[in-house]
Amino acid sequence: MLTLSKSVMRNDTYSVEISRDHLSATLKLNPVETPSVEDVITTLNTLKVIQGVKTVSEIAAFLKEPARHGFEYIVAEGNPFTIGAIGAIEFKVDFHPGCASGFGENFTPWNGSLALPDAPTVVTKGEALAERKLPEKGASGITVFGETIQGEWGMDAGIRNGANVGLSDDDTKFIALTDGVPVLREDILSVLPLLTIDGDLYPEQGKIKHDGIVLVKGNVYDRSSITATGDVIVNGSIHNSSVRAAGNIVCGGDIIGGGHRTITAGGFIIANNINNASVESQKDIVAEEQIIRSSVCANGRVATKKIAGGTIIARESIAAECIENEGAQSADLMAGFHYKIQKAYKSSIDELRAVQKELAAFQREYEDASKRSKQITPLMENLKEKIISRIDRIKKIQDDIPTIRKLRTFNPMSLVEAKTAIASCTQISLGDFNYSVKNRIGKTVFKWNAMGKKPQIINNDNNTGGPESQILSQNTVLIIDDSKEIRSLLRFICESMDLTVIGEAEDGREGVEKFASLCPSLVTCDISMVNMDGIAALKEIRALSNNAKVIMISAIKDKEKVMECVVSGAFDYIVKPFTPNKVKTVLKTAFLT
Repeated sequence: MLTLSKSVMRNDTYSVEISRDHLSATLKLNPVETPSVEDVITTLNTLKVIQGVKTVSEIAAFLKEPARHGFEYIVAEGNPFTIGAIGAIEFKVDFHPGCASGFGENFTPWNGSLALPDAPTVVTKGEALAERKLPEKGASGITVFGETIQGEWGMDAGIRNGANVGLSDDDTKFIALTDGVPVLREDILSVLPLLTIDGDLYPEQGKIKHDGIVLVKGNVYDRSSITATGDVIVNGSIHNSSVRAAGNIVCGGDIIGGGHRTITAGGFIIANNINNASVESQKDIVAEEQIIRSSVCANGRVATKKIAGGTIIARESIAAECIENEGAQSADLMAGFHYKIQKAYKSSIDELRAVQKELAAFQREYEDASKRSKQITPLMENLKEKIISRIDRIKKIQDDIPTIRKLRTFNPMSLVEAKTAIASCTQISLGDFNYSVKNRIGKTVFKWNAMGKKPQIINNDNNTGGPESQILSQNTVLIIDDSKEIRSLLRFICESMDLTVIGEAEDGREGVEKFASLCPSLVTCDISMVNMDGIAALKEIRALSNNAKVIMISAIKDKEKVMECVVSGAFDYIVKPFTPNKVKTVLKTAFLT
């Protein structure tokens, strides 16, 4: 009996099978009977296999002694495509550390130091800042059917020109268009004008507003004000002053508060100590020594050697060598939410509790007054008005809280960590889970188990009094792509983010089967594949789990294909060639949503 398809032709004597990538045709024999060379050639012609076919003498040699080859022999081979050379960047100038995009993933003040230079590098107009080598397209391949497989482009270096930076005519050199400080942030190369204050800054010198980077070589003293569109770099300390930077704030000394002034950065903030201050950052905040009795809020990480009292809010993580009380004040640590939304939510909850407390006090006073007099007295009328006012206020707050709560998107990868100890009375919130440390404990990590939808506490003392300690389930990824090179590249990117690649699949059908058996947290899926394409696989995966997060990856730029992916439930879409940072951004967004 003869069976024929695009990928296989078989009968009772032998079969010819085409690999999934169409790059090889394998002859498999029944040990009992051997076909003729002419039969094999006819079968290949029927399957339309024309590329890389073995010679008649080579096939005949196999058929003469098939057992030596395990009764299998590759009778035709195509050529695989290649991935082209990646782009590269050669920097011609030094970049000031205060202008860097952030800290390493594993940086903590107890395993690294943040050395600050005296001044940032300054370049002149027309100076070459960097030179790049453009990516190349890889060589095309060919299937055993004679079909061309386009080569893949190598990854681009991913650096773009920003403010005051132009490109040479051949797009290979980055040129400064003005004098200033070269800044590389989030893969964008810019030059920002520099304002230097040689000594200390006092309020008598007026409010400083600068479109660029501000460098203060001394201290910033009480009630001074600095606003900059770039970084603010202070070699000394900042004393009870207002500092706002669209970029980073780098303080070689201490940030010392005492009033109602706030230190705010669109980038990260680093200092030696943060003492009795209000500090806010859209990225990371690092105090090399201590954070003492301060309000510190970050949408990235907060890290220091010692936290002593105060309130710390971080969307990603809070890490300290130890967490202590400062006098009678204990520390209140909150991780997992955008700090502005969390502050608004906490403020509403605190106000609600305060008004409820006032209401209870007025109610007790009214009850006491009613016991003393059966008549309505002016005191009772006054108390009644206060009670009604508090009830109305409570209702208003309760109506507002759900609106704020809807804006709170929890980060399941957030954590709170103490390397050596956490003092008693410390308050720790991980999302909406609240934990009060009753007795001093040793090294402890508070994490979130996304699979179990509950917090987990890992404690060396095994004496947390909270949920049972256990190792957390990791975030897992399934990669579906018919290119081995692309699968390897995506695996490398995922593992660099501490994600676990739980499986790989070469086509859509295998991908759907592995999704059903492995239940990954996230799937990356190519569009153009044999057996089952990516869009069909996406639909079947979403049918298995409506909550499945699938990121489509393809060289196809067709808007209709993109729309079909979105309509079919794709979480996001990445067009090749891509940069690792682009993939990391999409993956991080997927796990945070």
